[in-house]
Amino acid sequence: MNSMMTGFKTFHLAGMAKTVELRIAQAAEQNLSHREFLDMLLEDEKTNRDDNRRTRLFTAARFPCVKTME
Repeated sequence: MNSMMTGFKTFHLAGMAKTVELRIAQAAEQNLSHREFLDMLLEDEKTNRDDNRRTRLFTAARFPCVKTME
């Protein structure tokens, strides 16, 4: 597991690193194929990158305050 986490760090895959333990347990519990397991990890990485991008863009936009539709 340690070498896997090092690989995630080396290749800048923080989204996978955050969820890999959960996904391993889920894959074992649900008897998922290797492809399904990898699909879940890739989706986690995509979600993490999308969230980071959104946060970075909102910060860069320098909006004066957050307004809600209430």
